[in-house]
Amino acid sequence: MGKTENYSTVLYTNFYNTEDGGIIISNTINGDKSLDGEIPSDSVFIKFGVLLTIIEENFNLFSKKDGFGGEKTPQIRFDFKRGSGLKNDDNYMSIIPPNISTNPQICLVNYRKPIIPGVDKKTGKDGVQEQDFPISNSTANIINDYLGNAQNFLVEENPFIGRLFNVFLNLRFTARVLEAAPRNDDGAISVLSYIKAILEGINSSMGSINNFKVTYDESKGTIKIWDEIPKHGLVNKKDDEFTKINIFGVKNNQGSFVTNIGLDAEIPQDFAANISIGAQASGNNLQGNSVSFSNYNKGLIDRIIPENLDAYTIKNPVEGRDGNIKTAKEILKEKIFYTGQDKLSPVVAMYTLGGKDIGVKDINYNFTPEVCSDLTENYTNYIQLVQGMLAEKDIIPSPFFLPFNLNLEVEGISGIKLFERFKITDDILPPSYEKDSVDIIVKAINHDIDIKSWKTTIDTLSVPRHIPKIINYGEIKDPEDKKSEEEKYQDYLAEQNEPKEPSGEWEKFVTDTPWSAGFISWVMKESEIQFPYTYAHTIYAQKIRNGGYPWQALDPATTKIKLGDVVIKNRSSNKGTEEAPNWVMNTLTYNSSVWEGSSHGDIVVEVAEEEYSPGVFRRYTLVIGGNVGNTVKQKKWFLEKNGTLKSKKNVVVVLRPNTLGQWIANIAKKELIFMDGRKELSANINFRDRLYEYYEVGLMNPGQYRKNGIYT
Repeated sequence: MGKTENYSTVLYTNFYNTEDGGIIISNTINGDKSLDGEIPSDSVFIKFGVLLTIIEENFNLFSKKDGFGGEKTPQIRFDFKRGSGLKNDDNYMSIIPPNISTNPQICLVNYRKPIIPGVDKKTGKDGVQEQDFPISNSTANIINDYLGNAQNFLVEENPFIGRLFNVFLNLRFTARVLEAAPRNDDGAISVLSYIKAILEGINSSMGSINNFKVTYDESKGTIKIWDEIPKHGLVNKKDDEFTKINIFGVKNNQGSFVTNIGLDAEIPQDFAANISIGAQASGNNLQGNSVSFSNYNKGLIDRIIPENLDAYTIKNPVEGRDGNIKTAKEILKEKIFYTGQDKLSPVVAMYTLGGKDIGVKDINYNFTPEVCSDLTENYTNYIQLVQGMLAEKDIIPSPFFLPFNLNLEVEGISGIKLFERFKITDDILPPSYEKDSVDIIVKAINHDIDIKSWKTTIDTLSVPRHIPKIINYGEIKDPEDKKSEEEKYQDYLAEQNEPKEPSGEWEKFVTDTPWSAGFISWVMKESEIQFPYTYAHTIYAQKIRNGGYPWQALDPATTKIKLGDVVIKNRSSNKGTEEAPNWVMNTLTYNSSVWEGSSHGDIVVEVAEEEYSPGVFRRYTLVIGGNVGNTVKQKKWFLEKNGTLKSKKNVVVVLRPNTLGQWIANIAKKELIFMDGRKELSANINFRDRLYEYYEVGLMNPGQYRKNGIYT
């Protein structure tokens, strides 16, 4: 599905049996020049998984067909889900919000707001989340709007991981890496080396916080690609999940079948500076993130230089972690995203096109090396500071780990496989390794069998075991949130039915004619998506249910709320008279044979989480509806941990567009700003004209109340 607006065109393409496997972005400046200056061109991106599929199907050896119509079998496969399964692939990479790619000449990913979860609690004008960061804006052609529709990179329930194989790679980058790849005497290129170079590019674009590994599993004929950095929310916390091997002695009547132990550690050259930093008072500063190594030096003081400080900290002395928070925010506001200056900030220049609301002065996306290089340097400093702060608060695992190699000789044993994980007792480890802080992964197995014995040698590598703080999504009720969801809903109904004082035919028409379905219809028309425009929510919902529109009618009991969803709820209607009203709530359910009668619809414009207390989060959604309190209004509903609505009472159905969910949300948010809380009987002519459009799109015949632009 392509979307055209002003000068931009973003086109999704199906590629190698992968829906939305590619994307084409027009009007990008990549550094190509002519005598007339910069030359805009198209930039083509394909998902990392699609690139691997191309390699697998075109540069591989295959077994012969089995003679019974079977497909050819590749001798080497990459370990990931293909085709439609790529959207939910579970090969994750570590990310830190806003997880923005600083170099679209390498890759693009869908990004978030620059909130520091568990650290940045401010809600005032100095809070990072108050930045007008270009997440989405229907008038600015923000690339992130388009990526949100189909990339499936972000994982809604975990802001610290992304789907590695859904990263969009720039085809120019993949070609440059191929051209620069070393060749052997026969001119062949190593696939593993090529993939490693691609991963290095992704890492540099995302803040250099990843440590990608590529290995070949001979037993399965698969190439495994993973991010070695410990990731939040993906570590098993139950003690009985893995086997624990008693390394030494007898404990609690538990013996040991280990006959010999070898333990050594190697410090890579690039760790030396980090360990030096980690030996100081704080392992996290502008010159390096070495939080992991601080634990190895607890209680030790350098007598020559007790504490190392970077130049920025010396010039801007702020004690403790607050200094890092201040430094990170200043980098964000002064070097990454800023407003009100003569020049564009790198993020705005790179990711927006023609957006007057945020001051963009060009009609091209600026992907030039100068902008990319500037943003990469500053963003890397920023994101590594944020990573250190999150690790210090135990919200994410420490990003680095001083590894050791453990060699175990045991009585003969079979069934152990490469990359399997187990635990060991802590009695042979140095005290700097905290209790139950290490897991062991098998990297090699050897057997020695003779007429006297069978010995198995297991070579292993160590990885940190992270037990994150429990993140609770909304189970704890906010004491400030006095009213239940049902009480709030009844308040909303009361607002809709409050008495009005109309004057004139137009105002009487507005007072007597609900326009909330007209508002929904207008938003869909502006979004250029096929929709059954009408005057009642149950009518368009029933038509979508019957089929023929690019929408789905989903059960609210099991549906995870997403951007662009339209949530239909029952509402009350007067079954009595004006003198003796009798307001009765409609009783529709998802399984009702026919949807009819009084109802209301709201558009989902945001799905996010908020910190209730340090390290404790709850999920919520923001929805926008029309004719709520006689205006366009935004409301907050809380969500369950699984993403469904927390309060499902009176909810009939969730209508979901097949595409353009983000775009629909953007239009609704823009309209909320335009209406600015004005009531339906406002004398503002622009408001009246827009209300007229709602009625017109909703097929409610408002023309009889406006003659020559004058309302009767």
